[in-house]
Amino acid sequence: MKVYELLQQVAEMMVDVHIGTTTAEGGTTYLIDTSLRFPSDHFNDGILWITSGTYVGAYRVKANNTQGRITIDTTLAGAVPASVTYAIAEGIYPLERMKQAMNWVLDDSQYMVLDTSLTTTDDTESYALPSGVTRDVRRVEIATETDAPYKWFKHKAWDIIDDDLVFLDHLPEGGYTIRLHYVGYQDTISSLTADIPITVDTRHLKYKIIAWLYRQYFRQTKKDHPEQTDLLTEAAENASIAAERAGEPYLLPRDAKVISIRNG
Repeated sequence: MKVYELLQQVAEMMVDVHIGTTTAEGGTTYLIDTSLRFPSDHFNDGILWITSGTYVGAYRVKANNTQGRITIDTTLAGAVPASVTYAIAEGIYPLERMKQAMNWVLDDSQYMVLDTSLTTTDDTESYALPSGVTRDVRRVEIATETDAPYKWFKHKAWDIIDDDLVFLDHLPEGGYTIRLHYVGYQDTISSLTADIPITVDTRHLKYKIIAWLYRQYFRQTKKDHPEQTDLLTEAAENASIAAERAGEPYLLPRDAKVISIRNG
């Protein structure tokens, strides 16, 4: 999932999001939908998602729009054509604030992280954990090919001892990439077109973002509307449910410890 796709899902749960299709060719900084019936400045400082065509992504809406014409703060490589689908949200929760919320959650919440910086060496049982990799390793995989795209098999006899990855049995041959699944913190994401890491539970991330945005809104406006308080509580509860739901944990359980593959 791309960052802009996740943020659209967040917006759809927090504000009214209008879905439309352009009715004529626009320009490099605006699109045209003559069927749009909202007042001219309704979406000022809001978020526009272009969801089809060449310029798919999320953009900040500028102020001083006219009815049927939506101007963005980005200059595209070409004009936005007719028949392009889009979604647009008013500016209660601006794009940069949403991205800030996402990165705050990534910085504050532990998820599964992948590391592929180690390579096997013949007749070697112990490898120092790479910088940044926590001792909370949940799974160790070895590539079956020396070049990408790799296929992986799950190693069954390993442990973390004194900050080293130690193979207890069945030492892998040299020259193959080791993939570590460990619990840690994700790096912040600057690009809206970047992929959300595959190890991040997007449902958990989404509800944590929503809860953060509600808290910030209450703090800034100093308003404690009962309905919005209920929504904040619901978002926090949904984040907890996403983290704990059976059958699909957002943190991978530690693979069963096997001392000897030959002996079970």
